Amino acid sequence: RRDVCERLPELPRGHAGRARLFFGSVELTDTASLSDIRVVDGSHLQLVIGAGRLALTASKCGTAMLWAVDVGVRLQTWRFDEMSPAVPAFSPDGTQALTAAGGGIATVWDVQTGEAVHCLDGHDDTLSVTAFSPHGAQMLTCCLKGVAKLWSADSGHCLHELCGHGSSILSASFAPDGSRLVTVSWDSSGRLWNAVT
Repeated sequence: RRDVCERLPELPRGHAGRARLFFGSVELTDTASLSDIRVVDGSHLQLVIGAGRLALTASKCGTAMLWAVDVGVRLQTWRFDEMSPAVPAFSPDGTQALTAAGGGIATVWDVQTGEAVHCLDGHDDTLSVTAFSPHGAQMLTCCLKGVAKLWSADSGHCLHELCGHGSSILSASFAPDGSRLVTVSWDSSGRLWNAVT
């Protein structure tokens, strides 16, 4: 792969390590050759450099996917035994993705490598909301039992457990400065929380 990337005349100097080559939805990895992924003369490869515009998708069948929107290429696929109804989220700088699997577990992923950074295991029910704070230092997970948890993006440790709703949390959002957050529950209540203390 590296040999192919370094031969591309339009590839900016120093970007070969960030470049990814695809033949359809199959990626040419460092351990594969062009023939391994069934490239023949006249085949068209797609070159993806850096992040560009990204999208996260998740399905109840247990798959979350990271897409390069501009070229329609799937960059990462993460598989779970069961997905949660929680919508996946990007960190503000786009370098991490937060997904929720069944059993109340959320995972933070490195968008570039596809490797797990943190496993956020602390809820005892299905997750309904995931979010990053605007500055990216905290992550939020909420569950169907009405409990929200704030996590450190650096360490992956739980910072605060926010209890008080009588039913599922349906939505949550941080204030623009990240100092507060609001949660809205199926019990027709909304709660404002201090995200700092």
